[in-house]
Amino acid sequence: MSLKTPINHNFNITCPKCEHSCLYDLRLDELKELSLNKSSSDLENQYEFLSYVVCKNPLCNYDIELKGYIYEYPENTIKSAEITSTK
Repeated sequence: MSLKTPINHNFNITCPKCEHSCLYDLRLDELKELSLNKSSSDLENQYEFLSYVVCKNPLCNYDIELKGYIYEYPENTIKSAEITSTK
């Protein structure tokens, strides 16, 4: 793994329970490397993450599970980040 952790990244997250939407600054400490894609002579890495946040709506406070991916290209640079699932 070449991407240095922890990673701080902002995501706009909607609570699956109350649908309250808010910006969260996630600190990702553990990443699982999934693939190494060769693009010409450079490498692109894909990492999976699992994180948890609490809904910021004081009437809800639901524990939200977040799953997603971080893409690294070039080395030690986040190309993109996406959340693929919220529960």
